[in-house]
Amino acid sequence: MTQINIKRFFKNWGSPLGHALFFIVVTSVVASGFVQAAEINATAKLSWTVPATRENGSALKPTDIASYKVRWGTAPGKTLSTYTVTGTSYDWASPLTIGTDGMVTAYFSVAAIDTDGRESKRSPEASKTFTLLDDSPPSPPVITVVVTCTAPAGFKCEVAP
Repeated sequence: MTQINIKRFFKNWGSPLGHALFFIVVTSVVASGFVQAAEINATAKLSWTVPATRENGSALKPTDIASYKVRWGTAPGKTLSTYTVTGTSYDWASPLTIGTDGMVTAYFSVAAIDTDGRESKRSPEASKTFTLLDDSPPSPPVITVVVTCTAPAGFKCEVAP
C-alpha cells in the first residue's frame, strides 16, 4: 500500500489546531511495461497444402501421403511437442506461460509422411505471438478525501481551500 501525505492548513481562529494531515491510499498501481508471468490457453488454426512432388522432384499423388507430423515449440527450431495428423489442418491448443514482457511466441512446422513411412524435411516455421498487453491506458483512479475538523467550544474550525 502506498501512502501520500498531504498537508492542508486551517484558518486559525485562536485554535491550537495548526494543520491536519490527510492520507490518500493508492490501492492500485500500474507499472508500465511490466506484467506478472501468467498461464493462458493458447489456440491456433494451422493449415497447409499437400505437396505435389517428392524432394527429388518426382510426382507425388495425394494418396501417397499417409499423414503429417506437426511440431511446435516456444523458440525457433526447438520442438516441445509433436502431433501426427491425417488431414491438411490442425486445431492446436496448449497452455502457454506468458513472460514478464507480456508475450510468448509459438513456432510451428509440418512434415509429410508417405505411405512407406518416409518423412519429408520440415516446412519453414510459421509463428504466432500471444500477448496479454493492452494498448489502451488504464482508467483513472478514484480518490476520496474525507475532511473532518473539530475545535474547542467557542472556536470555529474551517477548511482552507
